[in-house]
Amino acid sequence: MYNFLIKLERKFARYSIRNLTNIMMVIYAISYIIEIATPELMPYLYFNLYDIIYHYQFWRIISWVLLPPEALDIFIIFMFLFYWHAGNSLERSWGAFRYNVFIFSGIIFMMIGAILLYFIAPHVYPEIFEVSKEYGYEVIYTSHHVSTSYVNFSLFLAYAITYPELEIYFMMLIPIKMKYIGFAYGTYILYSLFKVDDLMYRVYTVMTLLNVILLVVVSRRFFLTTPEESRRRYVFKKEIREGMKGKYKPKKVDGSNVVGLSTGKGLARHRCVVCGRTELDDPNLEFRFCSQCDGEYEYCMEHLHNHVHIKKNPVASSEEGDSKETKTAESSQSDNNS
Repeated sequence: MYNFLIKLERKFARYSIRNLTNIMMVIYAISYIIEIATPELMPYLYFNLYDIIYHYQFWRIISWVLLPPEALDIFIIFMFLFYWHAGNSLERSWGAFRYNVFIFSGIIFMMIGAILLYFIAPHVYPEIFEVSKEYGYEVIYTSHHVSTSYVNFSLFLAYAITYPELEIYFMMLIPIKMKYIGFAYGTYILYSLFKVDDLMYRVYTVMTLLNVILLVVVSRRFFLTTPEESRRRYVFKKEIREGMKGKYKPKKVDGSNVVGLSTGKGLARHRCVVCGRTELDDPNLEFRFCSQCDGEYEYCMEHLHNHVHIKKNPVASSEEGDSKETKTAESSQSDNNS
């Protein structure tokens, strides 16, 4: 699965949505405004598979994302603040594409769970679910409960796995590491799976755990990075952006100030401009210079043919060309006068 995700990243990373957590927070704000202003509109946003199939209300495939995950109160506001911080931290650590994969896969898992409930629930509780001509039975069991709240739960677990040693203040008083909170929360989820006699809760909880297991545990190499690696990627991306704008000046260090060359004794001799990995991270990595970039920029084999070529500032180059043409014209005119 790791290789499959790497191939997806190479092809579709350019289409990833940046600052996705901020967009989600704006969507939540809009959903609460809709719920307060026009509550009669909310039933038309539910993921109602019956109406999607038989009434052709295809907007329900997407519109359920607008549903408020929880009833609005002061606790939910603090919870959203935490999710906002956790989501932005994961996006900076994983990258925009990988964070997009995690969020959208969670949404897809929720839809799969709702579809399963549509077919399973009537057979589990036949005395409750009776199909009517006007409303489908899925209205009772799936439409009112499919929301992104379960995606937020998986986001919390992913944050605890990514930053296990991070300390937060529980109740703003007690410092506790995220790994202990994540372990306690995971234990509670597993316990509730067997304790709570609710098919809907069990199905959606399993979908939440699948999202975490498949994309974080199974594909650990793809998602989880050390803080040092995340910092290195951030610095290199910043230097590349500044270099493309003509603002970046290499730091004066012991050795060479050219990216990719040796920077002194005991330091890395090769470094990929895109991911920041060196031969110290993996001795099997191979590095090559790109012949299409303006300058000596070195890349690992994974990013050698998959990166944005760094070019000199076209404005500066055009100004240099104009100045050269002006000087040539002036010199030729002076020769004619002489």
